[in-house]
Amino acid sequence: MERDSLIAHGVAGALRDRLMLCSDCSDGYVCRKCGSLIGCWPMIKIEGMCEVGIKEQVSCHQCNSKECEKVAIPYVLRYLVNELAAMNVKVSFGLSGE
Repeated sequence: MERDSLIAHGVAGALRDRLMLCSDCSDGYVCRKCGSLIGCWPMIKIEGMCEVGIKEQVSCHQCNSKECEKVAIPYVLRYLVNELAAMNVKVSFGLSGE
């Protein structure tokens, strides 16, 4: 009964607000092909002398794919994935939607 009342009163929104928006929201890239969070790095190319022509190209260094998507994640998730990678545990994310 308590679970149903929490769901009815929007615990998902409250958790998203407390754990994501109010604490450590950051942007990251996830590869659509292999699901890697730590393998995608933006390559910034500056065209000309001024910074007006900055273009950001993101590629995955694990599977050499150019299919990386920008997602909003808590920074502590990125830290957890890095710590698990140091212990040889691979974490992959599945992206749904467009």
